[in-house]
Amino acid sequence: MKYTKKTDYTNQQLQDALLKLMATKPFEKITINNIADTAHVNRSTFYRYYDDKYQLLERIEDDLIEQIDSIRDQVNPLQADHSAELLQTEVNFFNQHFNELQTLLGNNGDRHFETKLTQGFNERFATLTHHQDNAQAMMIRQVIVATSMTVLKFWLFNADQIDGEEVIHSISDILQNGAFSYLRKVTGQGDHA
Repeated sequence: MKYTKKTDYTNQQLQDALLKLMATKPFEKITINNIADTAHVNRSTFYRYYDDKYQLLERIEDDLIEQIDSIRDQVNPLQADHSAELLQTEVNFFNQHFNELQTLLGNNGDRHFETKLTQGFNERFATLTHHQDNAQAMMIRQVIVATSMTVLKFWLFNADQIDGEEVIHSISDILQNGAFSYLRKVTGQGDHA
């Protein structure tokens, strides 16, 4: 048990070190020595856990995506009474992992991570729509996925302008009532003809 805790601790230190470095430095310029030094371990310790920095990055991303998938699997957002519950659960998760997500989706992050997230969102909605491949189902899935990703990224990089609760209400309103209806509401233009 004690060894497992030390292993988990060291692994977390390596993950935290990479994310800390990526917050200020492009991934391509980060070396194994940088990661080991930041984690306060030696190179050989790093190599006991990972083959290279790419495997470490993939582990971080895959762990986050696995947690997001687990949250998504708990409720069906197509049932109106579950939609707000799902959004609240996701916002809680994103609050908890705000810095990691901001780093991974930021300027020094991995562009493949955004693609993985987008694929996950798309696959989830494909499952919910029973993999209907007609143009309308595919198009609405793309709108939902794009809206979700865009709002997530806006929030991550503009947290001083919008908080989690506002994100919940905004995205719920946009997805439930439509973008133009929401735009009329926030601009105060109403439904004038």
